[in-house]
Amino acid sequence: MKKNLLVLFIIIISLFSCSKDTIKEKTNFKTAVEYEEKEDYENAIKYYKLAIEKDKNKDAMYNLALLYKEQKRFTDLISYYKVLADSGEVEGARLLGIMYYEQGDYKEAEKYYRIAADKGETDSMCNLGLLYDEEKNDIVKAEKYYKMSVDKGNVECTSYLGYFYLKNKNFNEAEKYLKIAADEGNENSIHNLAILYFQTGNSKDAIKYLKIAAEKHNSIIAIESLGNFYYEEKNYKEAEKYYKIGVARNSLHSINALGATYEMQKKYEEAEKYYRIGADKEDVNSIGNLGRIQYFFLNNHKAGEKYLKKAAEMGSKEAQDILDGLNIEY
Repeated sequence: MKKNLLVLFIIIISLFSCSKDTIKEKTNFKTAVEYEEKEDYENAIKYYKLAIEKDKNKDAMYNLALLYKEQKRFTDLISYYKVLADSGEVEGARLLGIMYYEQGDYKEAEKYYRIAADKGETDSMCNLGLLYDEEKNDIVKAEKYYKMSVDKGNVECTSYLGYFYLKNKNFNEAEKYLKIAADEGNENSIHNLAILYFQTGNSKDAIKYLKIAAEKHNSIIAIESLGNFYYEEKNYKEAEKYYKIGVARNSLHSINALGATYEMQKKYEEAEKYYRIGADKEDVNSIGNLGRIQYFFLNNHKAGEKYLKKAAEMGSKEAQDILDGLNIEY
């Protein structure tokens, strides 16, 4: 019985000790957040550092980096994360790599991404792939690090790997990885999968994935792509449906495209209505189209000339060509 009581006492002490550590970790981080909310930034920095150094709190690392950025204290930001990275802190190395990448210092970004990647940090492996892919045009190393990240379980990186293969016309591998990412709900991959199917002549599956992106993820890119597809197919009823969704989202492309959809059906008053909405928002395409439709279809030469000139002055080649053809100076 005494032995059991002793064991129970040890367990309670152990639990109490763990609980104290957890409370301490929350306290440092919570205190930092409270100071930041009060705009007492020096104390916020002090307690974020305590949360990082004593409690290994990753959220504190992110918040401190953001705070330094907001304060434009980039020297302090880099020097502090260098100390963390050089002491073997993986997250510090990863964040430092991101900071250097954002500043365009790809040599230093590569250095710190490698430090983190060599310690098994999969986001840094993917970031290395992106650096070699986008900045150094080294497709061999890009593929190597993308695959390394994916093979170690980084599902998010499958989106980058799939897009990498899509850009390089390796459609079988692109489809494989984009599908993995799409099944996880990655919006970019769903859209890129649709692009892949369009490029390979599989319109049926392209539309399928665009509709998933539009209906499940409310993707404006997918919504407008569906509108564009149906417009090109001369299925104006379906094009109108998707462009109207885009108009409700205040998309200038959809506003102008809906005007064009009505124009193709010879519904010139409706077309004018949407071109004018776009023109009022200073959209150069809508301004040019408003001028063109007024001049040629609504018999309002004065207003048409006014809007065509405005579009031409904004750099519209189409408006310039129309005015040149009419021998009107702008």
